[in-house]
Amino acid sequence: MNPIISVIVPVYNVEKYISKCIDSILAQTFSDYELLLVDDGSTDFSGSICDEYSEKDSRVRVIHKENSGPSDARNMGIAEAKGEYVTYIDSDDVVHIQYLELLYNSIKDNAAEISVCNIVHFHNEDEIDINSKFNPTIQVMDGEEAMIQMLIGNIHGSSACAMLVPTAMAREITFPSGRYHEDDFISYKYIYSAKRVANIEDAMYFYYQRENSIMHSGYGKISVDELDAADYVYSECEKYGKKFQQAAVIKKFFNYYQVLVENPNLKELDVCQYNRVISGLKEMKGPMLFSPYSRKKMKVAALMLYVGGPSLLAAVARKMS
Repeated sequence: MNPIISVIVPVYNVEKYISKCIDSILAQTFSDYELLLVDDGSTDFSGSICDEYSEKDSRVRVIHKENSGPSDARNMGIAEAKGEYVTYIDSDDVVHIQYLELLYNSIKDNAAEISVCNIVHFHNEDEIDINSKFNPTIQVMDGEEAMIQMLIGNIHGSSACAMLVPTAMAREITFPSGRYHEDDFISYKYIYSAKRVANIEDAMYFYYQRENSIMHSGYGKISVDELDAADYVYSECEKYGKKFQQAAVIKKFFNYYQVLVENPNLKELDVCQYNRVISGLKEMKGPMLFSPYSRKKMKVAALMLYVGGPSLLAAVARKMS
């Protein structure tokens, strides 16, 4: 008999962290699941650690493949999934012991298609508690409203983690190969495709911010992908109507601004992408100021462009970095 949930974990050179991730999954209060560990050509002992877990627990399956990035690893996991639903967990993160139980129950109890929960960033184990039980606060909305709230940052964020998605939907909406900000390209599609979304306002997913991770390795393709994802989502939302465009400009402006903040010497590193960022921010300053979804911080950033131009905004970005 097939499991209800397939948990997909892409694994690449995380021998220091993978055991804590797997242990948090195997400690779940919900037991009807399989754990798919997709070893993406690790060159350390990550693959061997995964094999050890599969020998001890029949719910654990390990897939070894040549390295081609997290998108392909997740897509392979989706193809192999036997569950009715899938959820993605990154190999250096951990989840609350009620993570699967509450995501699944929130779908069933509210006739929803997708459930999401909040994500908390942490730097060391002392900052989190994955064992204390709680009664979740759940907000239910239609897919369109949920997508708007996601784009403007009120719920969940743009990660593909911390959500429970029908496997059939995940097989239709696959991750783009070769991308680092792969979540941004598809997470909003999951939400928009759902008639009802259950949002658990409590944090059950704990994102470990380690300095040497792929997403914190400095300027490069990662930053370019972040810009590309923002452009892609914005262009897609233009097709859906004005309110989606007004929400998407928030995300696009934030992504562009974030690249500038995280790379204070961007102009010296890549003048072409620097010009792209500054040009894009200038184009968005008007829509940002008049968007009904715009927050104070982003409106201030847009006003800086009016008052002092790119040089003022870049100077503020340097101070914030």
